[in-house]
Amino acid sequence: MHRESSRTDEGPGGRNPAPVEAASVVASGADGSFRLGYCRGLDGLRGIAILAVVACHTRLASAQMGYVGVQMFFALSGFLITSLLVEEWDRFQAIRVGRFYLRRILRLIPALVLMLLAFVVFCWLTGPPEAVKSAVREAGIALLYVSYWVSAFGPDRPYFLGHTWSLSIEEQFYLVWPLLLLWALRRGVPRASLLNWLLLAWCAAIVNRCLQFVRYEDAYRLSFGTDTQADSLLLGCALAVALESGLLRRSPGTDLVLGWCAAASLAGLFWLGVCAPWDYGLYACLGYPLIALLGMLTVLGVLVSPASLLNRLVSNRCLVWTGKISYSLYLWHLPIFLETGSRHLPYWKELTVELSLTLVLVLASYYGLERPLLRLKRRFAAVPLP
Repeated sequence: MHRESSRTDEGPGGRNPAPVEAASVVASGADGSFRLGYCRGLDGLRGIAILAVVACHTRLASAQMGYVGVQMFFALSGFLITSLLVEEWDRFQAIRVGRFYLRRILRLIPALVLMLLAFVVFCWLTGPPEAVKSAVREAGIALLYVSYWVSAFGPDRPYFLGHTWSLSIEEQFYLVWPLLLLWALRRGVPRASLLNWLLLAWCAAIVNRCLQFVRYEDAYRLSFGTDTQADSLLLGCALAVALESGLLRRSPGTDLVLGWCAAASLAGLFWLGVCAPWDYGLYACLGYPLIALLGMLTVLGVLVSPASLLNRLVSNRCLVWTGKISYSLYLWHLPIFLETGSRHLPYWKELTVELSLTLVLVLASYYGLERPLLRLKRRFAAVPLP
């Protein structure tokens, strides 16, 4: 799973804020709705999410911990993208979809291309011709954002770039959802109806995954299919519509309760990731929807209760900075980890080499490429149509 002007960015594949000072997270509208500003706590949640994924791939945590991290990214992406689009519509009665796509391209593609080029060149310099062909194939799959279906149906699944399945799902979401939302807003669909349709789609995604499990019992199909991974994205969209449209009744008391619910939800996510209390079937049918729901409650509590203890904890400097570099960290870490692991070094030596190489390349990518492009991207902020 950065900011548009003074707002937070859209999302996992692209999830980092622009390097500017933090503003207020929420400004209430006249109708009781809210307006999204920059929230350090959301960057902190990104930091927690990427640390969960990295811990999984270093074998310091279970595979379920990595899944929890990815679902947090999905929830943030759905929420932030929808919030920005709805606010643009409310402000201008229009959505500049072309500008939105251009901002997404500037945010996502250059960093991905840099990593893919480095990966292919490394394989060309160090591997046999067969390894180079495989590297080019994996890079092409990742660049076309179809890793999710290749991973879901196999059998020749990406290996070094297997983690790009989640980026593929988010990219399809970025392509499709703005057009559907714009169509609904232009037709004057009431916000309450739009919210109900999103919740219905969330339920349908859960039912679909259960049916897929009964039919296939295929971990790859359930773990990597777009249709079976839509829960968190849809819940994020639903929360954004509810908040931006004033459909969620708020008061100081309810905001306080939501803040405590968010803390409990984050603890529940940690328990699900660390303890992995259920077998795969129960996780697929019950655990995955629960992860999506707890992730969304965590985001909600951080947004509406900025003075809560949880918000102060996730807004600490280290987590916020980790959240800012999370996209680069997600891109680079797995190929480096897998290549280093193939050397069969002692575990702690292997871990030291992995983390050191990853940090160097991530910092080079973020400060050398991503941050300049974030400044360029702000030139294409939302403006009214002529």
